[in-house]
Order: sequence, then structure tokens, then C-alpha cells
Amino acid sequence: MKPARLLVVLLPLVLFGGCEKNSVPGSQLVERQGIWYLVNSEKPFTGSTFELWPNGQKAYEGNFKDGKKHGLQVWWHENGQKKREGNRKDGKKHGLLLVWYSDGQKSVEGNYKDGKRHGLAVSWHENGQKLEEGNFKDGKQEGLWVEWHENGQKVLEGNTKDGKLDGLWVWWRENGQKFRETNYKDGKEISAKYWNNKGEPVKTQKEALKN
Repeated sequence: MKPARLLVVLLPLVLFGGCEKNSVPGSQLVERQGIWYLVNSEKPFTGSTFELWPNGQKAYEGNFKDGKKHGLQVWWHENGQKKREGNRKDGKKHGLLLVWYSDGQKSVEGNYKDGKRHGLAVSWHENGQKLEEGNFKDGKQEGLWVEWHENGQKVLEGNTKDGKLDGLWVWWRENGQKFRETNYKDGKEISAKYWNNKGEPVKTQKEALKN
């Protein structure tokens, strides 16, 4: 039997009651074989729980049903800024997920369906520039995928099909100069072209990236 482990979402935390009516501190919950219970109870936990940072700021608040996370789950940075917010359905991520940096700048926005990424997913650099954007279908990348450097220039762009690279993919340097084009089919490389930092064609990526 898998040993029980105490609920720990963020460390170090001070765990005590009084955060919200009818909500219990995380220290009163224990996990056994993937199901959460109140300590010294054999009945799967249903209700809400919370955890606090040492400075008294809220660190986590979430809902459980029949021993599994179910409903809204929220985490905070120690400075009070919201860190993460999303829903669970029978223990699995389901619906919109949002993540923020400690300064309040959004880091990630994406959707889940029964624990798998599904739909549009976007992430950002700390400076607010977009980092990645693409779609998922049942946990696999599907369609156009784009990534950017911190300065806003594209890193790469290409298509995916059923989680595999498919069709033309292009890579750029931070200055916007293209250095690679590769064609894929079902995740396998079919052909590739490379350019050095002078724009001259070369045979390998190693040559292309050589200063």
C-alpha cells in the first residue's frame, strides 16, 4: 500500500484554520492511493481546503469532491499576486487554466478537457512579449505552432498534425534572419535547408549557428 503523504502545494507554508468558513487547512488532509481524506477518517474528503504563506498571505484554495480535486483551484504568490487558477473535474484539469508571473503579468492561458490540453494555448515572456501560441486536440498539438524571442521576433513557425511535425517549419535568429527551413511528414524530416549569419546557404545546422 502506498504510504500516505500530507497535502503540500507550496513550501514553506504555515497551515492553520480560520481562512474561510467550512474550509479546512491542508495539514488536516492526507492522501491514500490517489484519494484525499481528513486525517483519521476513512471517508473521502468533500469540501474546501486552504494553505497560507508564512506572512499570512493565502497560498492555495481549492475544492474537493469524493476525495479528488473538483471545481475551482487557485494558487497565489507570496506577495499576494495570483499565481494560477483553473478547474478540476473528478481530479483532472478541465476548462480554462491561467498562470501569472509574480508581478501580475500573465504567463500562460490554455484549455483542458478531461486532463488533456485542448484548444488554443498561449504563453508569454516576463516582459509581456508572446512566447508561444498553438492549438491542441485531445492532448496533442494540432495545426499552426509559433514561438517568439523576447524581442518579438519569431523563433519558429510550422504545422503539426496529431502531435507530429508536418509540412514546412521555419526557424529565425533573434535578429529576424532565417537560418533553417525543414519539411516534415508524419514527424519525419524529409528535407532541410540552412543559412549562416551572412545569409549564405550551408549544409548543416551546426554551420548555420556558427558565429
